[in-house]
Amino acid sequence: MNDANKYLMNKIIVMNKNFYIVYLFVFVTGLYAQPTIQPSDLPAAGDQWIDYGDYRQGVHTLPSLGPNQTWDYSKEFMVSDTALTKIVAPAAVPAFLKPGSFPNANLATYSVVDSTASYFLKNNTGLYIDGVYSATAGGIDKIDYSPDALVIPVPFTYNNTRNGTARLLILTKVDTINAKLTIFSNINVTAPAYGSLKTPAGQYTNTLLIKRRMENTDSVYFDLFGNGSYFLVNTSRDTSIDFYWLRSGNTRLQLMNLSTDALGTSSAGAQYADFSVTAVNDKVQESSHQEVYPNPAASGSIISIRIAEVNAHELSITDLNGKVIRKERVSGFDKVLFNTIGMMPGYYMYMVTAQDGSVLNNGRFVIQ
Repeated sequence: MNDANKYLMNKIIVMNKNFYIVYLFVFVTGLYAQPTIQPSDLPAAGDQWIDYGDYRQGVHTLPSLGPNQTWDYSKEFMVSDTALTKIVAPAAVPAFLKPGSFPNANLATYSVVDSTASYFLKNNTGLYIDGVYSATAGGIDKIDYSPDALVIPVPFTYNNTRNGTARLLILTKVDTINAKLTIFSNINVTAPAYGSLKTPAGQYTNTLLIKRRMENTDSVYFDLFGNGSYFLVNTSRDTSIDFYWLRSGNTRLQLMNLSTDALGTSSAGAQYADFSVTAVNDKVQESSHQEVYPNPAASGSIISIRIAEVNAHELSITDLNGKVIRKERVSGFDKVLFNTIGMMPGYYMYMVTAQDGSVLNNGRFVIQ
């Protein structure tokens, strides 16, 4: 019944992207001082940033451990995914994403485009995943953690350890058969290093490196006779390991996170955050009807470029002299967000190409 288990897990892969986003949380002060993450550093409603993702396997260097480390990932990213993330109170989530389904949550993120919302609980002991709701056709409506899944413990500093457990239940269908998936997780969070981090977005001193290990037991049950009695048909186990870099002193989120294989011996993708966003119009995230939005745009604002071609491979942006300003892999994505900070006023060209280099779409936009 491994195929049935894979089927169920594939149905929640979109939600896992939101969980992935959760690992972008917190900040720090002082040069090579040992940082401590406090409850006041946890995210707050109003925080926002852009995530840049690179999900190639085995590309990113695993972090060195211990005090006073130097990590440089500034040249290790080939961005294939961009996403605007905003932290809001659950009451600000649209009603169709059922914020009332998670009464214990006090923070949330959501995407109208993806029809998905993630809900979190923040308190004096840490940040927890409370659940996810998806309104996509044919998807799973609700993922509810009980107990909630620990993401960031507080207060937390170098060489600290915190353990926890989490359990989620998913009710869905496999073909016409009612099914449920339970995942029980043992969570171990440690802080094995601190030091200086460099990403394409900037250099950050006194960052605390967190390692989060989850050992999961997945159980699949089928209601074979349609009478509400579920039978266990498969059990499997897996392990996930994520590293993420935090800094204290304000409520901005994690600077970067890196996932590994189950053994922790090879990287499995990474994201870094750009916090230079100061104000983002919601229409930027939701404007799928325009090729470029906004156009014209103010320098330092967020621009969305729609990728309508199914065989799109790469997006490049140049100035009128042909100088390449930005180049990103866009395979499998329908939209790219990027920050125009540092771009001089004037006209810019964009071009979407296929893997063989053929031009699929092009146009221009203006920075005022």
